[in-house]
Amino acid sequence: MDQRMRHKALLYHWYQQGALAEAHMPQALAMTKAQPQQWQAFFNQLLLGGAVLCLGSALICFIAYNWQHFGRLGKLALLESIWSLLMLAPLLLLKYSARIAIFKVALPWVSLLTAIVSGGVLAYVGQAYQQGADDWQLFAIWSLLALPWLWLGRSDWHWGLLALLLNLTLWQWFEVNGWSAFQHWFPGEQATSLLWWQVLLNIVLHLTLLRLNHLAMTQWPAAKVTEALCGAALWLLMLVAIANAIFSGDLLFDRGASPTFWSWSQACWWLISAMMLIIYWRGRCLYGLALLMFAQLFYLHMWLLRALSEFHLESSGYLLMSASAVGLSVAISLWLMKLQRQFGEAS
Repeated sequence: MDQRMRHKALLYHWYQQGALAEAHMPQALAMTKAQPQQWQAFFNQLLLGGAVLCLGSALICFIAYNWQHFGRLGKLALLESIWSLLMLAPLLLLKYSARIAIFKVALPWVSLLTAIVSGGVLAYVGQAYQQGADDWQLFAIWSLLALPWLWLGRSDWHWGLLALLLNLTLWQWFEVNGWSAFQHWFPGEQATSLLWWQVLLNIVLHLTLLRLNHLAMTQWPAAKVTEALCGAALWLLMLVAIANAIFSGDLLFDRGASPTFWSWSQACWWLISAMMLIIYWRGRCLYGLALLMFAQLFYLHMWLLRALSEFHLESSGYLLMSASAVGLSVAISLWLMKLQRQFGEAS
């Protein structure tokens, strides 16, 4: 949430508690600079996005209705014509965006539509003129072709599409080839190897957006949602990979005998955790610290669950797990609230 909106919500909270008089509310709200024009801009974006989606749906219906009446070259010509018009539209909007305000608002949505249609054209070319290419090549080329239009839009929708395409490319690559790196640490576990490669991919995307969102660039709209989603995907994939190592017994020392603390998975976990803790703390990234702390909470309870299973203490141990989960969750929440106040005072 924007800082001004947080201040506005805090003022209304004080008003409900009786700490702020009604006569002082207009002056206090004016100091937050959270004006009604912000809501008008939001609804303008929402309506314009809906209009672009309706246009995209109309194009799909038009193509689907007339599809059977075209030959192979006619279908390709139709798709190429629509694609060419959509590639021309963002350039024209960019050229005249300084003069006409609505063009500047429409530019991200039209560029997103162009990036999506690029994939449709590639899919038809691959289907009609089969060259023996693999599926991962389609998503890789789609990512490259979409880059210029994603750079023009530079919003959460654009970077979210890029993150999705890159993850699909990696997944499809593993379906065909598989990479030997990491796999000698996890013999016979190609799925775990894929998880760790996806961790590396999402950590690069997460750190890139984290860095760009903290740059003081007026031409760079923030992509906070995609940044947070990449961070959540990073910790979720790490938790799944670490759970596989803990419960399968695929550990570095004394494999499968007893809960062993160190393994290649554990080393990667602690290395990435320490690095992200430093980055989140220096960047005052509160949601990142929340992701990190609750991921550590899950990590701790996975080890506890394995220990309870090995020593057959499930009946009494689950009560201990529940109590520790509640207690640690409350402690982490209180610590994050304290950090929120500290970060707010520092800014």
